[in-house]
Amino acid sequence: MRNQALKELVGGLVAMLIGAALIAIVIACGGCASLETTAYRTIGGVSVTVDVAMTAWGDYVRAGKATPADEAKVKAAYEGYQRAMRAVHGAVRVYRVSRDGRGLQAALEAVASASGQVTGAVKQAGVP
Repeated sequence: MRNQALKELVGGLVAMLIGAALIAIVIACGGCASLETTAYRTIGGVSVTVDVAMTAWGDYVRAGKATPADEAKVKAAYEGYQRAMRAVHGAVRVYRVSRDGRGLQAALEAVASASGQVTGAVKQAGVP
């Protein structure tokens, strides 16, 4: 029981750190490129991070190590990530027309957080 609680805590911390790092990248790069360019770079980085995590997760599941509860958590996190990615792509299209970056910034923060949820759920399940 205590080991599981520690595993959940570590997984949550990893997810928060990844999300914070991605948000910091967005903020730091804000002055070095247009918001749209920064958004696409952020989307690209987030996509690679999630793809690596999901590839490792697939290997873990195929090895028969995942529990049904772990599978449900990772699936829910990944579905949330997919929704966030659709939202950020829509926000980029809106930004092109309106040039109001608030919605795009919020969508980028949401996709970074969703990415952290995926990687956290994968780590929490025990994937090395």
